[in-house]
Amino acid sequence: MFRGRGKQVVAAAGASVLLAVTSLAIVPLVASASGTGTATSVTAAPAIAKTGAAVTVTAQVSVPVTSNADIPTGTVTFTITGHNASTVNCKKGNVKTISASGKATCSIAKERLLAAASPYSIEGVYSGDSNFAGSSGSASETVTPAKTSMTLTAKPTKAKAGQGNDFTATLKAGAGGSLLSGNVVFSVSDSPATPPAKRKCVGGDSVAITVKKGVGTAKCVLDAGWYGATSTSYDVTASFGGNSNFTAVTKSKAGT
Repeated sequence: MFRGRGKQVVAAAGASVLLAVTSLAIVPLVASASGTGTATSVTAAPAIAKTGAAVTVTAQVSVPVTSNADIPTGTVTFTITGHNASTVNCKKGNVKTISASGKATCSIAKERLLAAASPYSIEGVYSGDSNFAGSSGSASETVTPAKTSMTLTAKPTKAKAGQGNDFTATLKAGAGGSLLSGNVVFSVSDSPATPPAKRKCVGGDSVAITVKKGVGTAKCVLDAGWYGATSTSYDVTASFGGNSNFTAVTKSKAGT
């Protein structure tokens, strides 16, 4: 007996039977998710980044070379975890649909990756579909401290006896600038020297960094009278000690 679309055709024993092909329902074989195997490779670019830099992660789903002309479909789920168990997400979610070429891309935005959490482990898990099995791959992302630059300015540019002064340290660190934190330590001297108390920044010589639009600033305000009538020159030094995410930097400025 042969089973078609709700019809049965019965042949008597010993009888010859001729069946038209169109009388049978042809049911295609569908491979389960445990059928055709796949391999998923994961890469990150750049493989070594600075604190705050953007990174692109790509998962490539590959299949064996067979006569099967089907193209894998489905999604790749990305997981990005720092060594301190912190997590980072892709732009617009961690689940990405693979393209016709088997690729899925995760874009990590600026100001997300930190040297303090490096290295990051990255995993891409392919979901599989009705024809292809799921698979996974992994990669590692190293993040190093961003280079910090500093400029040091004085206002007014020339000190006058009996006046106050502002010394401003401006810090930049590329894409990671908005993540700057910590203190800048100022040291001010004049020659011949006025009383030491007059050469201290208001509130102390260690000044917290304030960040706006990716640029950090710290200002040392000196009260009037710090620069004596007999003083002919001054020196100011500003030092940022750096941290796990940013390099240290020191700048000095001399004036009259």
